[in-house]
Amino acid sequence: MHVSVAIANQHFRDINPRVCGWEDCEPSHKYGPAARDYWLIHYVLEGEGVFKVGDQQYPVHASQMFVIRPDELTYYEADEKTPWKYTWIGFDCGITVPQALTEHVITLPQGRPLFELLRKAESMTAGREVYLCGKIWELMYLVSSNQKGVGRKELYIRQAKNFIESEYMVGITVGEVAARLGLDRSYLSNLFKQTEGKSPQQYLNEVRMRQAAVQLMELGYTVTETAASVGYADVFAFSRMFKQYYGVAPSEYRSRTNS
Repeated sequence: MHVSVAIANQHFRDINPRVCGWEDCEPSHKYGPAARDYWLIHYVLEGEGVFKVGDQQYPVHASQMFVIRPDELTYYEADEKTPWKYTWIGFDCGITVPQALTEHVITLPQGRPLFELLRKAESMTAGREVYLCGKIWELMYLVSSNQKGVGRKELYIRQAKNFIESEYMVGITVGEVAARLGLDRSYLSNLFKQTEGKSPQQYLNEVRMRQAAVQLMELGYTVTETAASVGYADVFAFSRMFKQYYGVAPSEYRSRTNS
């Protein structure tokens, strides 16, 4: 039995569903060699088969999924005695995918409920594409949480940088960043210096100053508006930092770029 869900291409920018379906394959059922222009992931619910990419061949069984990347020539075939049953989801991707999706075959037993829920899309009369978007995002989360390549220290740095980049405008401090991560401030500072070559305070200042330049030059904000927008309650403290960073006062920088 082969079921393919009708999907309207909505051209969503980040995650855009293209195909979805499932199949109980006949023994030795095969496909390819062929390529597609979108990501395609098959999740094996039962049985087994083989997946080939270039010169590599992978045995695949239940609770595993095989990943086909855009324009990648692949071939797959169900086992002769215990043919697989699988569900698939295909999508365009405008984001950076989790590192784990560089693997051709991924073991993901916790993904089974998600792939089973894809079948609900067939009965939907509205919102089908948005529903599938949500499931793909869930899959990205499951794959990310399943990967083993990111160490604890690297994760701390990623989280700290994202916290700074997302909340620099509300006057956060390095102490608050460390507290949010459950870390000692000195530990975070030393870790940041080891991996980034600068302190978290320097990184915070750089983020604020780069954004300040954009607001003054491209958005036409006043110095006072810019100071408040990048997390400075004191416009004079902002002006001192800006001059230290760019060599000129923000008012002069603004007049030069807007003249």
